[in-house]
Amino acid sequence: MEYVAGGSLERLAAAHRPSVPTDLVAEVMEQIANGLAVAHDHDPPIVHRDITLANVLVGYDGAGMRVRVSDFGLAKRADPFTQLASAQGTYAFMAPEVLRDQGYSCASDVWSVGTIVYWLLTNHFPYHDGGRFSSYSVARFRQALLPPSSYNVDIDAELDRIVLATLELDPGNRPTTVRIVSDALRERREAVARSTLPPPVPPTPRPPPPPPTRRAERLADEALELSRIPGQLPRAADLMEEAVNLSLYLRDLYLHRLILWRRGVVM
Repeated sequence: MEYVAGGSLERLAAAHRPSVPTDLVAEVMEQIANGLAVAHDHDPPIVHRDITLANVLVGYDGAGMRVRVSDFGLAKRADPFTQLASAQGTYAFMAPEVLRDQGYSCASDVWSVGTIVYWLLTNHFPYHDGGRFSSYSVARFRQALLPPSSYNVDIDAELDRIVLATLELDPGNRPTTVRIVSDALRERREAVARSTLPPPVPPTPRPPPPPPTRRAERLADEALELSRIPGQLPRAADLMEEAVNLSLYLRDLYLHRLILWRRGVVM
């Protein structure tokens, strides 16, 4: 995997608490689906089996945000002899059939992607009753699943539909591979672009990015101070990453420096 400056999806979520903007989540979901589709398109398909917030990396380059699914350490080709493998991923992101020791499939990866997106949109896990150990119990699946828009009014009906389809309790009712999810997200994005397309106007110079927020500035300043202290470069990079997640201005200003810091180079 090529190097991309950034960190895990957990960090992106932390920078946007309590919930990540809808358009950003849709972009993240589409890029996750595009990446996993390459594995699912194999014959037999390669199933990741451990898709979590920590295993999705978010970075930035000249083209903008780039999302990568990492840690294929648990991945297996989906054949009958590996379908009944024991549950090894993180419980909160596991499909019901995996928690019941009924095996992994592309549909269980689809569930994990849906769980990540549901959490990013709502700051809640699907089917979660709020109990401390709810994620470990299949009993939580007895309750109805609330659509993401129940928590977040910015979510449109089509994104609601796509996310809910990934979280069907019966794997046979889910999209069979993430390729289907990827195509649905692309169609939604194109429809949104058509519906909001303004009339043609003469090209104008790109305006400068808005000034950073106080929080972003504070994070960047703290990162710069820490970078001067021996042994504190990883922490400095983490703080700078949060800052560039919050501000395009700071991203333009410090992205190259962040890349160097992640490589252990201090300017």
